[in-house]
Amino acid sequence: MSAAVSKRQKQLIHEIATEEGFKTYKVDFDQGSLKGDGYMGTIILVKIEDAETQRVLHLILKVAQQSEQLREKTPVCQAYERENFMYEVVHKEFQKLQDEYKVQPTFDGIPKYYKGLNEINEECLVLENLKEIGFKLWDRKKPMDSNHVAAVMAQYGKYHALSHALKKLKPEKYKEISGNLFDIFEKTMNEEDFRKSVEQEIEKAKRTFENDPKIVEVIQKFPEISQSYFKGVMEPNEKDVIIHGDCWCNNIMFKYGIEPNKPSKTYLLDWQLSSKGSPLRDITYFFYVCSSKECFSDYKTYLKIYHDSLSNMLQNFGLNVEDIMTFEYLQTEWKKFAQFGMYTALLLIKIMLVEKEEAPDLKEMLEEEENKNIIDFFNFNISNEEEYKNRLRVIIDFMVENEFV
Repeated sequence: MSAAVSKRQKQLIHEIATEEGFKTYKVDFDQGSLKGDGYMGTIILVKIEDAETQRVLHLILKVAQQSEQLREKTPVCQAYERENFMYEVVHKEFQKLQDEYKVQPTFDGIPKYYKGLNEINEECLVLENLKEIGFKLWDRKKPMDSNHVAAVMAQYGKYHALSHALKKLKPEKYKEISGNLFDIFEKTMNEEDFRKSVEQEIEKAKRTFENDPKIVEVIQKFPEISQSYFKGVMEPNEKDVIIHGDCWCNNIMFKYGIEPNKPSKTYLLDWQLSSKGSPLRDITYFFYVCSSKECFSDYKTYLKIYHDSLSNMLQNFGLNVEDIMTFEYLQTEWKKFAQFGMYTALLLIKIMLVEKEEAPDLKEMLEEEENKNIIDFFNFNISNEEEYKNRLRVIIDFMVENEFV
């Protein structure tokens, strides 16, 4: 199946081919994403093959949606500009810092970036195709097991440590690269949209458990989640870092070594929602949305894995984790961000459980119904309702047992 690629985007691929040493070659484009896989863009598989040497380069071309309605209602341009900036500037500065301090092993949990475009209606970026070198996605319909949750928490510890180190050792450079990393969706979602989103998700949760009055009672006891609450947890803080921002399982890939069920490498993908904020936003988002019941039961173990990883990485720069984030502080913040974790779970778990034929199409919705916005996109039904209920029950029980609500 062929894929639609603009003349300018094809030119970008040819520039990459030339820079990578290809002379006489052909380029094949194929569709890489299916309905439900992406909402502000599409994935195109690119294969560059040298006619003489048979050398092959497999790439991913991530292309922005062109719909005018989608661009009016969602931050498509800003998201692609942000992701290109993360690869071109932020990640390169982090690598320079690691090289300067001779860090081993380095944080290398991102795919190789080749080039990107920020031109209007041509927004895209080109990355290595990780699947071609053995990386796999986790099955989004299943909660993650302990090995995978541990691997991701450790990787976030390493990644967040780089912000702390740059901030301490090169404060002007950190200020320069992080100064404009505002929260993209916070800039595009007004207070009324947010209030509607929260009410919508809480009401859906209540309907899901309408035959379980004890659970409904707990949901009704949740403190009112308001714009002011989220502004509170998102207020600038001296412990803020540059965060990943979009931490569900479709944005994480794993590679395996000798042990088939234990990742040897963990890569973080999709940096479009990266911003400056609390590291708890990354780890509560990931943990609440992706973890199994067994992991929730032992959550402090995974907080310790994160904290140990943070500490080990900081030591490479001569920094002591106790001067940056104590384990006691981490636990306090974890409780503070519980509502944030719950909210992201309410939004994302349903998307993770949707069948491809049920997946909502954001572009179609906004083009066909003028009064709809991105909040309405999350208001849909799924056939896998029982699993949705089980996943929510685990989270609600966890919050009650630990007095997070």
